[in-house]
Amino acid sequence: MMTLNANGKAYRSRYTRRHAAAVDTARRGEHDRQEIGSIANLSASSSSAISLSVRERLIVLLMARGLSDNAIAHRLSVTPGTVRSNAKRIYSKLAVQTRAQAVYRAAILGLI
Repeated sequence: MMTLNANGKAYRSRYTRRHAAAVDTARRGEHDRQEIGSIANLSASSSSAISLSVRERLIVLLMARGLSDNAIAHRLSVTPGTVRSNAKRIYSKLAVQTRAQAVYRAAILGLI
């Protein structure tokens, strides 16, 4: 899928459809049993304790829009390495392993 970056240049994004689908699914409340089970494992106290910084929320939101690490870095005026470092921290906080899972979990928890 072709997407426009912050400068209006087109680029291919393999994440766009998957991330958009994850956010749409979360907003509609249609969760598969495995995801519900993994979210249920986060107790009420631990899910309220999950917090992302403003920068981390912004990065997850830009991930949800399908931007690549390079496009996010350009938009935030940081290096792609900084974005990857923030993404790793986000994955750790949300107990996920992929961008799509991070977007989905953040949407479920109302963080984005």
